[in-house]
Amino acid sequence: MTLESASSSVQNLSMPTLIDIVSLYRILLLFPMEYFSWQVLSQLVKAALCASSALVNVSDSLDKDFAEGIVVLRVFLKRAYGYSGLGGSDMVRF
Repeated sequence: MTLESASSSVQNLSMPTLIDIVSLYRILLLFPMEYFSWQVLSQLVKAALCASSALVNVSDSLDKDFAEGIVVLRVFLKRAYGYSGLGGSDMVRF
């Protein structure tokens, strides 16, 4: 699955599904990045990128919940990129 195809499928998700995805990443932030294998981490990064993109596209910029969801996803991405030592596009290709 490419990032583009995953992104297009995530764009069609309903709000409850996006909220569930953000809730999952909020829990994942409690675990050190070392606990995830490289393959799992790569898939989580792809999914976080897609969910972040979908959330930005459907969000109202004044809604606190949307802003918090975007922050959760991007903090996860920052930690994943920091742990991997790779740039964003390199991590997705891994």
